[in-house]
Amino acid sequence: MNGWVEEIQDQLGLIENTTERVANKYSILLVSALSLLYLAITIRLANAKLFWTDEFFTLYLGRLGPRDLWRALLTGGDQHPPTFYLMHHLFASIFGEHPWALRLPSILCFLLMMLCVYLFVARRTSVSYGLIAMVAPTAPKAYEYAYEARGYGPLLGFVALAILCWQQIGYSRWRTAATLGMAAALLSAVSCHYYAVLLVPAVAMAEIVRCLRRKAWNPWVWLALCSPIILLVAFLPLIRSSGGFAPTFWAKANVEEINIYFKNVAAYAITPIGFALVAAGLYRLFRNRATRPPVESSRTMPIEEILLAVAVAAAPLTTYLFGKTITGAFAWRYAIDGVVGITILFGYFCFKIFRGNVIAAWLIILTMVGFFFLTSQAKLGSLVQERASLANIMSLLQSKSDGSQPLIIGETKAFYAMCYYGPQTMKGRFTYLVDSERSVKYLHHDTNERSLRALNPWFGLNVKPYKPYIETHPQMLVFSGLDKKWTWLPSALLDDGEKLTILARRGEGLVYSASRGESGTSH
Repeated sequence: MNGWVEEIQDQLGLIENTTERVANKYSILLVSALSLLYLAITIRLANAKLFWTDEFFTLYLGRLGPRDLWRALLTGGDQHPPTFYLMHHLFASIFGEHPWALRLPSILCFLLMMLCVYLFVARRTSVSYGLIAMVAPTAPKAYEYAYEARGYGPLLGFVALAILCWQQIGYSRWRTAATLGMAAALLSAVSCHYYAVLLVPAVAMAEIVRCLRRKAWNPWVWLALCSPIILLVAFLPLIRSSGGFAPTFWAKANVEEINIYFKNVAAYAITPIGFALVAAGLYRLFRNRATRPPVESSRTMPIEEILLAVAVAAAPLTTYLFGKTITGAFAWRYAIDGVVGITILFGYFCFKIFRGNVIAAWLIILTMVGFFFLTSQAKLGSLVQERASLANIMSLLQSKSDGSQPLIIGETKAFYAMCYYGPQTMKGRFTYLVDSERSVKYLHHDTNERSLRALNPWFGLNVKPYKPYIETHPQMLVFSGLDKKWTWLPSALLDDGEKLTILARRGEGLVYSASRGESGTSH
């Protein structure tokens, strides 16, 4: 029995050595293969997904030239920097206004993040454990921002690039290029999302530790860390305008968002990571009796790099405090760059706990890649269903109307989608009623109302004030959901004495007529 076990152990030792040599020799090929798999899946998802409310801001504002864009953002109607929209304007002018093209900056920057964390971890561990860090970001819910036309995908990419460049500054051969690269990455990150500036204190803290440990100071690093100030000063008028939305903003700084963050980042990834770690752990337990730890397992990550990864991983805490004390706004995705730190720590943790074993690493990689493929196929099915559902709702509205009357859409997400995807004969009939006071009364925020009203001169949609409209229209056909967080219209109509008659239901959406009741009045 012992001889049989020893023979298996010897064979596994040969497989491990061969796998490690192949991984080191063909590292570029392996990284390229994983990158192509990511691109193939993500571009397909990007093409299938409908644009949603926030992405329509990117779409419409991305059509504007610099002067009109500046005027639009001065209203405070959206809070991304103008450089973010100019980037999309460039991509749309090159590739056209296709779903994949509008989302291409996010697709490419998420891949940039994957490549950067691979290089960061592989330098301190091995190729195989760098690949673990590379595929790990596809497991959390944060992956959905890889194919969304907002600033979160670019934020991830440029934050990871800044961190990688900071690591490379420690090597004299790349010091100048890495310092310039870090400054460019920080500028790019802030040009896509203002909250990216919160990376600066984390890097500064790590740099102080590195300087103390090496007993040498690099003034150029500190100059690079100050580079985002240029953009913040340039965009100060826009930042101040956005601040006007804070008192009734939808995303108040609430500690509950931290729980949501870790649910989206950790809970969504626990299944694939759990399976992967169990499989790798069982294998390593079997091998522990016969082998000594590989030499690679003695590699360590410098204390300043661990500190930086921890500080970046703590983004939900620092972003919440920033929102609570400065801006008043915080949603979990504002701290999405914390995924970069978590990914780095996860790769290094796996390397240490499995003592650098290459087969254990590949069990984790293959498990997570398989999970990524399966979940992406399920997601693709749901996106196709959403598109079919929207078409079904618009067909239903067309069948219930007389062909000429306005169609009132009671929620902004559906309104934007119908105005963009609807048949040409119906687009002009979709109408949204705005009323900030009613929105605050029923929803406790008016972000959608104020943004749509402020930016509609550039959007060109059919938006009408609520009170004058219902006073002059005794009969209306309405579609809306009953979401207590985003839909106020049904409650307002009932309070104003309107008689609501349900005509049909599609999923969570209702089609109903609203008519003036006998005792109804409009306020």
